[in-house]
Amino acid sequence: MTNSNGRLRAMDKSDLDKVLAWRNDQSIRRYMLNNQEIPAKEHYAWFDRVSIDPISKLYIYENHGIDMGFISFKNAYKGSISEWGFYKSPDAPKGVGLDLGKVALQTAFTDLNIHKVYGNVIASNTKSVLLHQTLGFDQEGILKEHHFDGENYHDLICFGLIKYATNTLLK
Repeated sequence: MTNSNGRLRAMDKSDLDKVLAWRNDQSIRRYMLNNQEIPAKEHYAWFDRVSIDPISKLYIYENHGIDMGFISFKNAYKGSISEWGFYKSPDAPKGVGLDLGKVALQTAFTDLNIHKVYGNVIASNTKSVLLHQTLGFDQEGILKEHHFDGENYHDLICFGLIKYATNTLLK
């Protein structure tokens, strides 16, 4: 997969059921801070609320015309420090996560003109930790036993990437 074939488009209501199915798939939700299944009514209410917020951005990542992932930026405006969240479709092919990340960060730093993107990753989510590192994020801290999943406490790894520090991987 190359990012020349990947692109982001704004999420719309027609994407709701697909994104909910991805989010509720056990392979995705086990790494979410809220790892419970999200009911459709709650998901639709979330979209209705967030989609009208001018500084929240919701995207679908598509490659070769196929929807393969979801990306969100909170607090996304010129010069902002924005939290991102993302997941790929559970059946997306290998390599999609890296391309999704590259395209999303190019959009954040170029189109949205965000100053810094940050996110927290559950330490046991080694694929996401590696993805952040590969994309050039700095590990800015560890929140020890900061997340309780109902059974166990987990460390959260804090990652950040500043616009001027973006590496050649994103160019």
